[in-house]
Amino acid sequence: PLERFAVTSKRKREVGANLWLYLGNFSLFAQYVDQDLGGLPRVGYEAEVAWRFDLPLAAAVGGRQLFPSIEPVIRYSKLDPDYRAPAQTPSPSFAWEWEKLDLGVRFGIVEGVDLTAEYAKNDFILGSGAQRENDELLATLRWRF
Repeated sequence: PLERFAVTSKRKREVGANLWLYLGNFSLFAQYVDQDLGGLPRVGYEAEVAWRFDLPLAAAVGGRQLFPSIEPVIRYSKLDPDYRAPAQTPSPSFAWEWEKLDLGVRFGIVEGVDLTAEYAKNDFILGSGAQRENDELLATLRWRF
């Protein structure tokens, strides 16, 4: 038979707080969450800092500035469960302890179009205690209309 998580109640509780702060071209996002899902507690938090720099006009396309801004971003996230997953389970990631550091930069191409390049260093600990990583390099082209 498949082992089960050590659920001790039917209670589901989640409390937390979010903070958004915008000062000119600077932004800060922070989040904290404390969960208890059936007696399985975990805590998570995240913080992101970004600063947009407006660039001087060097060229324009169709009456819009070419390369109007650059915005570096750093984000840190951590999820810390206070329980172990069974050896075999359909959702082992539910009990992973993970920590993630994202470093990115958003390049404004023209107003409404930007390209974001991001490197994510993602480390996690499996229920067995084995450490793993799943780093990523991402690129996103965004067009707002």
